[in-house]
Amino acid sequence: MEASGADVPPPHDSAEASSALRALTGRHKVGMAQMLLVAGVLALAVSLVAPRPDIVISSPSYSSSGCDLSGASQRVTATFVLVNRGPADGTVDIHFLVDGREVASTTVAVLAQSSTPGSLTASIPGCASHSYSLRMNYDIMGY
Repeated sequence: MEASGADVPPPHDSAEASSALRALTGRHKVGMAQMLLVAGVLALAVSLVAPRPDIVISSPSYSSSGCDLSGASQRVTATFVLVNRGPADGTVDIHFLVDGREVASTTVAVLAQSSTPGSLTASIPGCASHSYSLRMNYDIMGY
């Protein structure tokens, strides 16, 4: 007969107590492992069917104020539109890179099935030409 909390009579000596404890503990471990497995499967199923944002950067453009010879620097601006094609709201981090190095960033919330315009501006040293890009990060599970 399998032991459960209700089935186990009070132990009469320490050997009986150890035996009863092993029976309960062993059963608990199996039960806990099964519960953890079920919880993991349910979490995976929910994450697969839960609505998610689908945010992309659209229409990026870059401009420069020209070189300020007195300070040997220039102000550069990145403008963009964030488009959320998904059925859930989302939040993304946008990073403005000049020559592969981050010069500005911001966090933007985008409603489901909508678009949000944005811009980032930075002052960079020197008057040479540069390459510009935007990078977007968002945690798909933590939107």
